[in-house]
Amino acid sequence: MQDQPTPTRPVKIWDAPTRLFHWLLVVLIFLSWLSMEMGHVDRHMTIGYIVLALILFRVVWGLVGSYPSRFTAFVRGPGAVFGYTKALFLGRPPKTAGHNPLGALAILLMLGLVAFQATTGLFADDAIFTRGPLAKLVDTQTSRMLTRWHKQAFDILVIVIAIHVAAAVLYRVLFKQKLIEAMITGKKDVPAGTAEPRLLHPLWALPAVAFAGTVVWYVVTKI
Repeated sequence: MQDQPTPTRPVKIWDAPTRLFHWLLVVLIFLSWLSMEMGHVDRHMTIGYIVLALILFRVVWGLVGSYPSRFTAFVRGPGAVFGYTKALFLGRPPKTAGHNPLGALAILLMLGLVAFQATTGLFADDAIFTRGPLAKLVDTQTSRMLTRWHKQAFDILVIVIAIHVAAAVLYRVLFKQKLIEAMITGKKDVPAGTAEPRLLHPLWALPAVAFAGTVVWYVVTKI
């Protein structure tokens, strides 16, 4: 006798700032690559500054934003990750409100990689076209090393993004979990008994945006 599927209902999980951050980051990563391929170094650097501000905003929003977007809501310990991974391999991953324990690791990895790449870009110096605003703070050898890491990090990031997208598609096909749609509409199918979280008004994100933008502006222009 087959197990009966758990009843679900659509619940608004992702607030507008979180969704806007997600898709802006997607667009900016693509534009960052495109600008470098076309030789528009100045645009590439400007995009990098915006990406760095976005990441800083997400860190702040992950601390004080709507509950589902907070790191404390989805980052779990090894036991939860192992249990979810086991259920996944058995073909029965539970539906969760927010990121699942395995997906949370992917989110942290991507945020870390993007932050690393954007930060190393500040110190980059290829001795031809590109010199980051903080390259003057380190010696030439260190700057060249960070430039190399900056380029290598992007290759790793592309692989991680490809795995992330493939996983989202597989969840849609195999488990009928609409992860991509949820990041567009904000609504996700969750177990019927799940309480609907209280989401902050989008305007509450403005102080976090202002803070992130100010910090990056100061680092780029004043240090």
